[in-house]
Amino acid sequence: MEGGNYTSSVTIIIPCRNEKNYILKSIEGAFNLDYPRDKLEILVVDGMSDDGTRELISELNYPNVKVLDNINKTTPYAFNIGIKNSSSEYVMILGARSFISSNYISEAITIMEANPQIYAVGNGRTEYIYATEIGKAIATATNSKMAIGPNNIRNIDKSGYVQDVENPLFRKTIFDVIGYFDEELTRNQDDDFTFRIKKAGLKVYASDKISCRYQGRETYSNLFKQYFQYGYFKVYVNKKHKTVTTFRQLVPPIFVLFVLLGFPFFYFIGVVSLFWSILFIYVFLAFSESIRLSGSLKEFFQIQYAFYNFHFGYGFGYLRGIFHFLILNRKPSLKFQILTR
Repeated sequence: MEGGNYTSSVTIIIPCRNEKNYILKSIEGAFNLDYPRDKLEILVVDGMSDDGTRELISELNYPNVKVLDNINKTTPYAFNIGIKNSSSEYVMILGARSFISSNYISEAITIMEANPQIYAVGNGRTEYIYATEIGKAIATATNSKMAIGPNNIRNIDKSGYVQDVENPLFRKTIFDVIGYFDEELTRNQDDDFTFRIKKAGLKVYASDKISCRYQGRETYSNLFKQYFQYGYFKVYVNKKHKTVTTFRQLVPPIFVLFVLLGFPFFYFIGVVSLFWSILFIYVFLAFSESIRLSGSLKEFFQIQYAFYNFHFGYGFGYLRGIFHFLILNRKPSLKFQILTR
């Protein structure tokens, strides 16, 4: 590691629940970095798994791997439990289905050492891996701007300051400055946290020199639920900070409202052709991108259907969040806090 610091201690926090198919690969990947093992601590914060995950971890011979209980079973609790049990100078949040490049920690620390204003560094590129045809279609769609829009944090063209990052490595001192993760946010807790970092006048950085391989969703229903939750909790984050953190988040809910109410509205004002024209443009863009990305007719329809799940899942979730948080002034519903895999 050129210019890096091999003397810094690092805690890698891996939140998990029922991840027996991936947890060992994730842990072993963390020990195959170009960073001294004696400077690494792995804290697996387990949400009371009952599929054999804990038994698999107990079979490992790594002395610096510890398992901590997360009786609340949700992600932000896992993050905070790991952070509070860490004594390292740096803390990394690593998903149980995320497998990082060997230079990840060394490069991230090098970046932060060079700029004291940077308090979080994450990967600029994510490669999605899959086990099924549908999983492949979802992974392909995820990498398209059609799915999530421009400035996708999973595919950064070049290194630079960003709104948010995946698999962040933090300076441990950041938690003294802005506090811990919001435990009411089953989703979007990372979005909320990095927003608070920037609000404090500090920096978040994505590097195109580090990367991650991620096991994505394998079913459309779980994809829809995942993005429904993203949209739902995004409204709660906005309400908490009294601002819209990014304006592109408004596109899916506006489009869903357009689909639901557009026809009667435009029919009433006598320009129903405008409704069909706008709808045609959306379908045409989805068709065109599906053709570009697919290698067969079957894959074409699978990718296109994935796009619809991204947009309508997020849009309906966002609208539900507006009703729940802004109109009814309620706290997050337990119904929407169940994580999907």
